[in-house]
Amino acid sequence: MKLLIIPSADTTSLNIIIRCMSIAAVAAEGGHSVMVLAPRELADRFRSLPLQLRDYPIPQSIGRVHLELPPIKKYGDYAALIGLNDGDYIDTCLDVEARAISEFRPDVIYSDLNLTASLSARRSGLPLASLCNLAWTPPYLLDDEFEIDLLQVEPFNRALSDLALPPIRDLTDLIFSFSDLKIVPSCPEFEQFPPSIEEIHYCGYLYCEAIEGQTDVTFEPEGKRILVYMGVGDIDPPLLMSVVPAAFDGSEYKVTVVLGDFYKQRSHDTANVSYVPFLPLGKALANTDLALFHGGSGMVMSCLLAGVPGLMFPCGVYEREFHAETMSRVAAGRVLYALSDFTPENLRKNVREILDGDYAANAATFGRYLRSLGGPKAAVETLVNLSQHSRLAQAV
Repeated sequence: MKLLIIPSADTTSLNIIIRCMSIAAVAAEGGHSVMVLAPRELADRFRSLPLQLRDYPIPQSIGRVHLELPPIKKYGDYAALIGLNDGDYIDTCLDVEARAISEFRPDVIYSDLNLTASLSARRSGLPLASLCNLAWTPPYLLDDEFEIDLLQVEPFNRALSDLALPPIRDLTDLIFSFSDLKIVPSCPEFEQFPPSIEEIHYCGYLYCEAIEGQTDVTFEPEGKRILVYMGVGDIDPPLLMSVVPAAFDGSEYKVTVVLGDFYKQRSHDTANVSYVPFLPLGKALANTDLALFHGGSGMVMSCLLAGVPGLMFPCGVYEREFHAETMSRVAAGRVLYALSDFTPENLRKNVREILDGDYAANAATFGRYLRSLGGPKAAVETLVNLSQHSRLAQAV
């Protein structure tokens, strides 16, 4: 199989590129040829993997995500915020994808929240598999009062018209309506889709330790260990650097705060709190007693796999609220919704109660179930089947 992977060019989300590179690593290990189209700043850390990397354009509006976020109630809100539906950007992406398809000649395309991949798949006649999650389901399937946001969809509808394809009602149609296969890095207990959405494959999770390389990580040998990762959102570094030391300095807890690539500011370490730009997630969680994070899907699933309970602050982002609540529903974590809840007193209270309870045991139990669904290996198997079925259909 020759597999072309096209992630969304959202440089604020490591989770997207991690999911894609996990599939890429497992596919390459199985002898398949892989090309990944991704912004250089995301792809550079994975250059040791045995695959081809091609640079991919970044939307000009991506910097807006660092500003105060408007309400994010559906995927289209976020896609429009960072400029994924800009007409010129759509044309640029389609050109890059067309060149990659012409040169690499893939058998199948896999997309993770990339909106132009569906157009390129239709234009080239290639089968398309897409990552899907229930939080970003086309909203008109779940909301009787849905109204089309013409400003969001019009640039894509112009591109679809040029390809003689029908218009869309919501940007998520490009994922859910155009995909031959929908890969869900979760489980049916967490995500039950409307009956009209077909060809769904649950793989439990998308994370492969092969992407972590040989990075050495050292952890404090004593004390309870807390991993903090808030991504981009309301709880920014100044707030983290104020509240976290106030909560945990002088305590039994050893806290590592991961700031990510997008935040350059860094405070001085304290007796109990250290700051790093990046940690290999698998190794870090294997040495973590509790994760304090934003509730995003990748961290939820990774924590469950590692048997690590979570204290989550989604801060009004609908997708994060959805996944945080799934972890809470299996009693593997707690969700605090308001930014005003992010106080030293609340952190100490909830961390203590979570660690004293059965949350870790519940996380481990559910993590074993998720692992049984196969992860990226199962996802690659479905991609191989999709490419084979497509070749058979073409032969007939």
